Amino acid sequence: MRVIVAFVFFVLCGPVARAADVQRRLALSGLTCTACLAAVTKALKQVTGVRDVTVSADRTQAVVIADEAVPPERLVEAVTRLGYGARAESK
Repeated sequence: MRVIVAFVFFVLCGPVARAADVQRRLALSGLTCTACLAAVTKALKQVTGVRDVTVSADRTQAVVIADEAVPPERLVEAVTRLGYGARAESK
């Protein structure tokens, strides 16, 4: 009986909800090779709250899925620390 009660409680209450995810776009510059792409992707994924990163084939744009609490400036900073250019694009 306790197991059933615990299960029902878990299903009804569920885990604590995360903040909503948002899509952020970054204009990138200075990425000349696939190693650059990999470095930028890794740096963005290491930002707390980032769920997914996709960099365009021409390496000029990144689409980042992140917690809405992640400010675009933090994403830009992660890229510029590597020596590449980045700016947040408005929707």
